[in-house]
Amino acid sequence: MYMAVFFLDETEYNTDAGQYSITLPEAVRDEIRGTSLLIRQFLPDNMSYSLVDLSLVPPGLLSGSMIYTPKGLAGLLKECRFFHPLADVLNEYFLTMPENYELLTAVVFLYLNLTPFPTDMMSRWLTETGIAENIAERIADAVYLCRTEKEEIACLFDKFFNKLKPGVSTNTLYKDRLAQPADISEISGSEESILVYDLLTFHRIADNHKRNKYLLLDQLPATGFIVQDHRHLVLGLGITLLELSGVSESFLPELYNLIRRRTAFWERSLLSLASFIQLTGAEFAESISKSSVAASLVISPGPGQYLSVPYADIAPDYILHKPINAGIPVYLIIERQVTLKH
Repeated sequence: MYMAVFFLDETEYNTDAGQYSITLPEAVRDEIRGTSLLIRQFLPDNMSYSLVDLSLVPPGLLSGSMIYTPKGLAGLLKECRFFHPLADVLNEYFLTMPENYELLTAVVFLYLNLTPFPTDMMSRWLTETGIAENIAERIADAVYLCRTEKEEIACLFDKFFNKLKPGVSTNTLYKDRLAQPADISEISGSEESILVYDLLTFHRIADNHKRNKYLLLDQLPATGFIVQDHRHLVLGLGITLLELSGVSESFLPELYNLIRRRTAFWERSLLSLASFIQLTGAEFAESISKSSVAASLVISPGPGQYLSVPYADIAPDYILHKPINAGIPVYLIIERQVTLKH
């Protein structure tokens, strides 16, 4: 059995967790309203931060994780100097008051996140917690400045993960399901494998269908990158919607708006592009068509082998299920519309 660790009101609650289920401590069950901070370790000395609504996520997603409820975050901010740059923001806007817990969690998440989101984008996300636009703008500006002042200190890692058994990482739970580059040829020819690109989707479907063989593709190098130039945008199917939002707002504004309409802020930190394509289907295709001239899905039949297929020829439902044309879908190439200057 593995463990999930909850932090609530400066108190730690340990609970045994399997890959598919977890029993929430009674004290935590009373605090599952709203958004908490989910911290996972995929590689040694590397932490992943996500937002999570404990009342909505599949319990198995929490296995092998640290979960800080807003009360737990309030305690952490007091004792860890890594968060000292946020002190003025916390005090000025009373973020540790219960009525501002949703905003507190969002602010801490944006502070921890390594992606350099622009302030105007962060402010729009913060308004989704219910605050006024002008306040969101000021807080976003403050968080942006605080990010430049924070120290990368080892004590933060120790604070988060010293309760887990040595050698245990989030990957430990999924080692028999994580696809590796050398596995691509075998997976491509398998009719039994079901392809999944993020852990949220994995647990949403696999927790209820344990006998099927689900393969996680979110850590294949070809599914996790973003590349752009003035004409093209290359999107790995395993990138999160939050990462996608960072590049789509100006490049694909209709897609950016669709993401905001169809998902909650916390979901965007967990849900992959592939899952979103499957979720929205024709809406996704329409949103990218308004800002692009062409889109292609790139599939990989084997290590180092890539084949481009017109996106219009692909039924979106296949993205999360079976290989296409004996290959695994790995990334999407979008060619943008360019206005020529005379």
